Amino acid sequence: MNRVNIEKNEYFIPYHRSYRKFNYTIKSVILIFLLIVLPLEIITLSYYPKITLFMCDFTISSLPHPQDIKIVKSENSIFKNIYLLDMAGKYPSLIFSTFMFFLSFFGIFVSKFIKAKPIQLWIIFIFLLISISSIFFILFPSRFPYDIKTFSELYMNTQIGIWLMIPIITGMALAPIPHSSIVKSIVIIITFLYSIIFGTVRYAFFINLLLKFTYIFSLPLYFTLGPFIDFTYIVGFYSFYSGIIANKLQKIKENWKWVY
Repeated sequence: MNRVNIEKNEYFIPYHRSYRKFNYTIKSVILIFLLIVLPLEIITLSYYPKITLFMCDFTISSLPHPQDIKIVKSENSIFKNIYLLDMAGKYPSLIFSTFMFFLSFFGIFVSKFIKAKPIQLWIIFIFLLISISSIFFILFPSRFPYDIKTFSELYMNTQIGIWLMIPIITGMALAPIPHSSIVKSIVIIITFLYSIIFGTVRYAFFINLLLKFTYIFSLPLYFTLGPFIDFTYIVGFYSFYSGIIANKLQKIKENWKWVY
């Protein structure tokens, strides 16, 4: 059994994790929601138009030829008054679509030699989406329903939803941990700010890639690097914090509540 050295010549055997949970109070949960979750929700709902405008400005500054780009306001989306980029996109040619179709199958074949299964499955998923997108542009190129504006509208609405979700999810996950409410609030704020920065840089990356390599990558980009990837850093910040706290709390018997 794993033993943790506390002091010289003294050893501590951690309590088994089965049949126990954190000994927390409802007061600590309410405190987190009033102290940080509710304020972040209010800030997001009040300032998301300005944040989306900043995202558009940042993306324009990253483009090599920003002359023909307009910033427009969307009134018909889920969240009102969000700002979007409107510009002429690039459709793939038949030759390029056919090339990407065969390249995607070659990529799926080569990925079988990758030993790390999660990475292998992720790469297969990417190439599978590229093949589906290629087939669509080979058979029905004129029916593609998205342009830069509609893609931006989908992205912005999803991103705002993530910003609203992060304080609630992380607040619920961190509230039961018997530790300082101020520290937990800082973790929630860091996760929230990281999401805004990451979402801004990712939007600029998406637009640059779509303008350079055509709409054929809109489907793979959204479903492989889009909102699903946000759960990675959300879980990452939570795991990093809870891992540190768990190592400290396992030595203190009073912090655990046994279920029998």
